[in-house]
Amino acid sequence: MDKWISNDLLQNIASENNLAKTAFVVKNVNNFDLHWFTPETETDLYGHATLASAFIITNFIDKDKKFMYFSTKT
Repeated sequence: MDKWISNDLLQNIASENNLAKTAFVVKNVNNFDLHWFTPETETDLYGHATLASAFIITNFIDKDKKFMYFSTKT
């Protein structure tokens, strides 16, 4: 995403996806902000969704990216 949308909308999207976790990423200068949601609530950490986010970034968003840093709530 280009910017954060409300947590209520993020939660609604995660509920509609109905997956174990849904990751949301926003570019922040040279790094990325990352949040995860279950269908019921926001969560502190989820490795698989982080790896999936990195895969999408390096294969579709910024193919020349050699390193990336994620900022999270924890």
